[in-house]
Amino acid sequence: LLDSHSSFHAHIRRNRDLPDNKHTSIMSQLTDGAIMSILDGKNPEAPKVQVLSVKKIQSANADPTKPDRYRLNLSDGTHRQPSAMLATQLNDFVTEGKLKQYCVIQMDRYICSPVQDRKIVIVLNLTVVDDTVTSEIGSPQSIKADPAAAAPTAASAPAVKEETKPVDAAPTNPYVAPPRQNAPPRGGVSSNANVKPISSISPYMNSWTICARITNVNQRTYRNAKGDGKILSMDLIDNDGEIKATAFNQEADRLTALIEPGKVYVIRGGRIKQANPRYNRLNNNYEITFDHSTEITPAQDQGNAPSVLYNFVPISTLVTMDKTNSFADVLAVVVSVGDAASITSKRTGNEITKRDLQIVDKSAMAVGCTLWGDEATSFDGNAGDVITVKSARLSDYNGCSLSLSSYEINPDRPEVHALRGWYEVEGKNQTLTKVGGVGAGGGRSDRRVVISQIKEEHLGMTADKADYFVCKGTVTFVRKTDRMIYKACPSEQCNKRVMEDGMDEYRCEKCQRSYKDFKYRMIFSVSVLDGTGQFWLSNFNETSEALLGHTAKEMGQLQESGDERTFDAMLQSVYFKQFMIKCRAKAEMYNDETRCKVSAVSVSPVNPVQESKYLIDEIKKYAAAA
Repeated sequence: LLDSHSSFHAHIRRNRDLPDNKHTSIMSQLTDGAIMSILDGKNPEAPKVQVLSVKKIQSANADPTKPDRYRLNLSDGTHRQPSAMLATQLNDFVTEGKLKQYCVIQMDRYICSPVQDRKIVIVLNLTVVDDTVTSEIGSPQSIKADPAAAAPTAASAPAVKEETKPVDAAPTNPYVAPPRQNAPPRGGVSSNANVKPISSISPYMNSWTICARITNVNQRTYRNAKGDGKILSMDLIDNDGEIKATAFNQEADRLTALIEPGKVYVIRGGRIKQANPRYNRLNNNYEITFDHSTEITPAQDQGNAPSVLYNFVPISTLVTMDKTNSFADVLAVVVSVGDAASITSKRTGNEITKRDLQIVDKSAMAVGCTLWGDEATSFDGNAGDVITVKSARLSDYNGCSLSLSSYEINPDRPEVHALRGWYEVEGKNQTLTKVGGVGAGGGRSDRRVVISQIKEEHLGMTADKADYFVCKGTVTFVRKTDRMIYKACPSEQCNKRVMEDGMDEYRCEKCQRSYKDFKYRMIFSVSVLDGTGQFWLSNFNETSEALLGHTAKEMGQLQESGDERTFDAMLQSVYFKQFMIKCRAKAEMYNDETRCKVSAVSVSPVNPVQESKYLIDEIKKYAAAA
């Protein structure tokens, strides 16, 4: 009986040990003490934590046009942090099911910001490490608060005698922000306890103060449907980061009088929002819009706030980067400088100046660059000079190429001197590997795509650049509106809408004259789809006529006759017909949101012989790759 009793307990111990071993293995996936380190401001690099829950933040007054926001409950196996937020640009991780309860993630980039009486961790970039975990790892506990940090200040609560409030009576709040210390801020001012580094501010903060150098100040006017306006933009830089700031109209006038480019200022107040990649090339997910609450005051310049903040990327890395709406800082030696030349823009028909360069870095890889306009004319660098480029725009033209707008020649920087030394000793004698062709200003691309690639590759979303491509699609719907056919100016150079001006006369405001006649023009959108997706295609007169197989004059006269049934039948005659469509995709702003507008450049019926040859060639490519 005793032997049986001992065997039974040994069996129990063996089975009890199995979960412990498995538990230890799973625990090893998490970064020990990560939560405490983050809340203490130690900022461990790429910590691994478990997501205990993902909850969508519900709000009765939520703006349906704004992206959803998600709250995370994070754990390192020992402690938990329920006050964490997912940056809105990572929402796809949730909607696509990649970020789910109990999965293990690596926080590649994050910030910890004090908000009122607690600290919030904002996850800016992440990698899902393990999505197979189905339960909570370890037994994470809440972190007991520091009583001193949680105690109310004299300004916000009545005075309490220190001895009447023992340490154990402090409320349990693990996310209390530590008391602010009167340490010198990083932006270059010597005494302001509330100053935060630029890298730490985010839309989740109610108030903030930064100390930064103001650079790249630009003021211009604009005109839109709401009328004329004025915009002031600038870059703000401190030792930790950079951020773009803008002001409009009255605020632009007010703040222009307060600032001087290159000087250091203490700045507080304004709205922090998601950066618009079409206009913002800085290395920051956010940007600031100044408003009536913004205060800008001069600060003591201690010389530790840089005038330009670079994050150099090797040329060898540029080759492998996704070049869709991408920018990079580059440090390189100029190998060759081409002459300034004039070309005619295919998009506008205007004459512009361009200059091609070739640059190389320590990877011994050379890449082509292009300067445009005044920058091309005024460039005074020579072969052998070291160039530092801020926010060069990447293009996949000829494999890889750059467009430059902001750069310095031979600046006094340690990395510049080191690169010059390398080039003089060994670089100029090496055989260079050329990446792509010189220059980023080639012709339009006739690359064939399927419709799903428009969204997946963010075609048209590159700042100040349209993407051209060809796709085969089926028209499934024509959007009918009252303004799809209009009476236009008969002048060859003007297609503006005209207004009836008295008996049998039509007034064109652009030409500032009246005509006896007019011409019909069409403009409408159609729904196009293929086996991979759908998109809306905007058509102007020429492509509208090509789709319908009828002229604008025929359609206009039919509409004027009031024969609605025949008119609708002619619109619907294009349904379920296939076309080869050359498209132009370009980003546009609508209600403060960037959207991609795709317009038809040309439309033609599918040629069965040519399409068959294309498909056979594609099949051969797949067979060869296999």
